[in-house]
Amino acid sequence: MEGEEEEEGSEDNDRGDEQRDEEEGEENDCDDDRRDEEEGEEEASLVEDQVGFNNVEEGGGGKSLVQNLAPLSLQEEANERGMRGSRRWWKEGNFMIAHYPDGSVIVTLETKEKVTLQPSVLFAEAREEHRPLLSDIFFQWPNTFVPLGNMSTFSRRSALISLVSFVELLKDVSLPEATLEEFAFVYGGLAALGSYQLEVDWLCKRIDQMAFFLELPAWRDRLEKVSKEL
Repeated sequence: MEGEEEEEGSEDNDRGDEQRDEEEGEENDCDDDRRDEEEGEEEASLVEDQVGFNNVEEGGGGKSLVQNLAPLSLQEEANERGMRGSRRWWKEGNFMIAHYPDGSVIVTLETKEKVTLQPSVLFAEAREEHRPLLSDIFFQWPNTFVPLGNMSTFSRRSALISLVSFVELLKDVSLPEATLEEFAFVYGGLAALGSYQLEVDWLCKRIDQMAFFLELPAWRDRLEKVSKEL
């Protein structure tokens, strides 16, 4: 009898140990899941709207909506984008971007594929006078250039020339002097850029803003006219 009781007690102890191990394992799994969720929320909360453009101003000043794409200071950059170790990282649309001290960038695509971008390679065929502007765009929106890696040398150079020309065109568009008819050419230029499959969502957002504020004076005139009639 005593032997049987000892065996039963041993079995109870073993079951208790197994239960404790399972509970501890579940707690560890929960902790890991919680950390993953917190990191995911942290990444999702990163600032998506990048600087590089003037705020829209109304009135007779006729200021362009596009300023020189000047790089941020180190402090401003730290405020705008996340810091992890020696790299800066942020989320741009469906892309996760990590910018390293050597100037290279790793873009994680929606498919989880990672693409390494180096400006010295991307802009090797670019015109010398275009490189400062291209470097500024790369600094703020490096995912723009992801498709260049699959292009021929001729296509890559043509894409870079088209991008610079289009950004220069936007710099010359001033409000409220521009008309809707003139602004239609901007959309034509954007469509031409689309043939190179460059990631230019940041340009689309600015153009939509410009179109919206371009129409505001006309709507204001209509409202004033209706108010007088009432």
